[in-house]
Amino acid sequence: MADNTPRVLVVERGRSDRDAICDALAAAGITCATLEDGQAAVESVTEADFGVMLLELGLTGTTGLEVLSRVRDLDPSIRVILLAVQAEQDAVLEGMRLGAIDYLAKPLHDEELVLSVQRALEAHEVEAKGAMLRERVCALESRVADLHERAAECDSADLITELAPHIAETVSVVLGAAKASMLVMDELGDSLHAVGAVGHAVELDAMDPVVPGEGVAGRALSEGEPIVVDDLDADERFSSRGTSGRYSTTSLVVTPIAGVDRPLGVLCATDREIGEPFGAVDLALLRILAAQVGGVLRAHSEERATAPRQPEQLEDTGHDITQPLPYDVPDSASDAELARAICDVITFEIEPERVINSVLGAIARLIPASPVALYLIDNRAGTLELEGQLASDGPADRERFDRSTGLTGTVIQTGNLIATDHPDKDPRFVQDVDTPADGSIRPLICVPMQMRGKVLGVLRVFPLAGGAALPQTAEVLAAAASAAVRNVLLYRSLLDSIDEVARARREGRH
Repeated sequence: MADNTPRVLVVERGRSDRDAICDALAAAGITCATLEDGQAAVESVTEADFGVMLLELGLTGTTGLEVLSRVRDLDPSIRVILLAVQAEQDAVLEGMRLGAIDYLAKPLHDEELVLSVQRALEAHEVEAKGAMLRERVCALESRVADLHERAAECDSADLITELAPHIAETVSVVLGAAKASMLVMDELGDSLHAVGAVGHAVELDAMDPVVPGEGVAGRALSEGEPIVVDDLDADERFSSRGTSGRYSTTSLVVTPIAGVDRPLGVLCATDREIGEPFGAVDLALLRILAAQVGGVLRAHSEERATAPRQPEQLEDTGHDITQPLPYDVPDSASDAELARAICDVITFEIEPERVINSVLGAIARLIPASPVALYLIDNRAGTLELEGQLASDGPADRERFDRSTGLTGTVIQTGNLIATDHPDKDPRFVQDVDTPADGSIRPLICVPMQMRGKVLGVLRVFPLAGGAALPQTAEVLAAAASAAVRNVLLYRSLLDSIDEVARARREGRH
């Protein structure tokens, strides 16, 4: 069902002008609310969720500039487009300094109006998703830290039983899923059993076991790969099993928990609360959590296997929490911090060059790595062109190279990430492509930059000496950096389109 909630607020004195604006936007599928009073517009911001405001500068009473200033204080995420006559150019400049993103000259041109509003709505949506991702990453970071604390404090014999409810709740919170569960393999390796769940009406001991290879969870376990299902009813792999009746929505995501030689179990999320299907970002967050859970459980298993047997009469007192943890926290404990840093850039930066430089700087600092480079595809030349890089320690990356060769070309062609400490051992490795400009062979993280399912370029990261190219880190980079690139391209497209329309109007006057 279409969402008819007005996303655009039109604040304009003239009724005929208001109606004309709404008619033009309605023809493009954009719904509006209208007001003629500036004070009412300010009050409406606190009562409704608007993405864009079309604001007449020449309002009486509360002026357009006063409305703009107060609205920006109340909700900086609203994109404000000014409506002005030629004589108000000084006020337009002041409005742009106050945070308006665009202005339209009266009399309005329908095509220019629709284009400006569409771009503003897209930018608002991208920023909103970035802010949401930042919140989710912060929640994940906090809960992962809590997971390690709980693991250090609890009785090792009951570790899975103790942690599973917390892990299932973390899946639910971070992914916004009404139902979440953790399943682990039994000792014989015959079936998966639920050990923690949130939102399910059935008690744990009443949940049916899952046979490896069957259903979504069993298949993810057997293949050792995560599975995202947009529509369970329409997916040929699972629709015949009739499982969708258990869920309110038809999208779900499952990822295995890696063990030493086989998966230990799976994490599952269903019934996403916002109604949209699970996507790449959800999968990346779930895989970060699965990496943490796997690290804890593997360490627990290794500790029990190597610990000296205690006399029967001695009581197990657990770990001394004042001492270091008995296992290393996996490097992906910092992945949440990395994702949050990139989300901060998406939230607070707009200008493309600043976004790119800030994202590359965060990656270089937190991994650490050098060089770190972003490439975009040049379709006419058939090459990857350097868009930006940070090379603080050692050689720079290459200016351009063929997009169809080497490990980097494989990422472009398949849309799959690559993370390897020894890229030269891969038969697809090409030294003139998969190394920095000096040709030195280093650990390599290469992830696709994607927008709406299409690969637009790659991000290459060369961890510094002593560092490692971790797949879970690559997952985070693929999701978070792609979001930043989408912001950059949308902003550039907005500027180009506005320039094109303005140029066409100027030419039409001659």
